[in-house]
Formats: sequence, C-alpha cells, structure tokens
Amino acid sequence: MTTSVDTDSDCGSESILLATDNDTNVKSKPLPAKRQKTRRSHYCITNLEGLDDGDITEHHVKKFHSSVIAFYTSAVAYVLQYFPFHDAIVKDSEFVYFNKKEQCDFSMVCTFIDQYSKLLPFNGIELDHISVEFLDYQGMSKDEIPKDIWDEAICDEQDDGCNKVTYHRVDRIWSYLGEMKLPGMNTARFLRIAKVANVILTISHSNAGEELVFSVIHKIRRDDRGSLQRQGTLSSLVTVK
Repeated sequence: MTTSVDTDSDCGSESILLATDNDTNVKSKPLPAKRQKTRRSHYCITNLEGLDDGDITEHHVKKFHSSVIAFYTSAVAYVLQYFPFHDAIVKDSEFVYFNKKEQCDFSMVCTFIDQYSKLLPFNGIELDHISVEFLDYQGMSKDEIPKDIWDEAICDEQDDGCNKVTYHRVDRIWSYLGEMKLPGMNTARFLRIAKVANVILTISHSNAGEELVFSVIHKIRRDDRGSLQRQGTLSSLVTVK
C-alpha cells in the first residue's frame, strides 16, 4: 500500500510514505531539506498568530492544515528512517506481550541472556529451567490471570465502531506472573523468565534522561565558567541539580 501526502507549495515539497501490511517493514523516501521544510511549516503556523477571526481567510486555513501535515509527515519520516525496527533488542522483546507469546520462540529470550549476561547470569542447567518456564508461559491461557489484574492493567481502549481494542500495561501483567507459584508448592512458577522480562521492561525507551543531563551541564558550564573541573565542582553541581 502506498500513501502520499502533498503539501502546499508555500510550506514544503511533496513527501511520500511507503507502507506494507507489516508495520515493521514501513519504508520512507527521504524528504528533501527536512529541516528547511520544518522551518517553513513553523513559519506558516506561527504566521497566523495575532490575526483576528475575521482576518483568517480560507487560504490561511488551507495553509495552516498543509503546514501541520508537512510537519508531522517530516517527523514520521524521520522516525521511520532512524528508528531501529529491525534491531534484535526491539524485535525479540516481543515475547513479553502476553497476546503474542505463541508466535515467539525461546531464541528471543536467549538474545537478552546473551546481551545482559551480568544481569542474567544463566547458563547450563539454568537455561534448561528457563526453557521449561518459557514453554509453560506460552501454554498459559488468559483465564489463568484474574480479571481484576487485566482490568487494573488497562491503559487504553480504542473503538472504531466495529472492533474494540484494549491495551494493557505489560509491566503490571509481569508483576503478577512473577508472583505466581507452582501448584501446591511455594516455588515461583516463572522465577527466571520473569527476571528476563524485568530487564526488558527497564530498558529506557529513549535517551531523554541523558539529554536532560547534557542540558543541565550546558546551563552550569557557561562560557564565563569554563574552568569548572568535570570531576570536581561541575560534578557536584550536576548532582545537586
């Protein structure tokens, strides 16, 4: 399927997004002069500021809509170009989604055991135990998790008039799975694989935290305070902030 979005000639050039039935295979054609187009879009939008209702014409409205489309098209194209859809960490983390577990395999779990060996020091017989836990997890029915847990985990619901889709917080589901016991025993049912899931769920989804630190450093170490030592005063001030 191909979707094209045409923008107003005053606000940006034509951009095209190519999509397939598999969302992870979405491709985009590079947009020429993305930054320039973003600036033009911003100009077209902010240029309406200060206008009274009677001064806004049909042309202004059309240009505003075109500007918004140009901005979001550029943003989506950037994400599609740089987001690591095919990275193993992203793809193999899918097994933590309860409704997709049957389409996953044990190699996905091994990806994280290999990647985070210090956090997940499993080898030998431990891997056999994790494999058994994974098969047990795959064979679970939704009814084994109480309804009140599912209700508590709801984070979003969408209804298009024909189908109602409910989204659940994965961390809440795994919090319950991690506390489940083997029938008639006081042993955790998913002792090891729950640890793998916890590692996945604590991986940051962005570098916003690091960018915040850089921003704080930039505000502290100004041109007139360039002599601040990294391991001394600067480090202490960042810690206080």
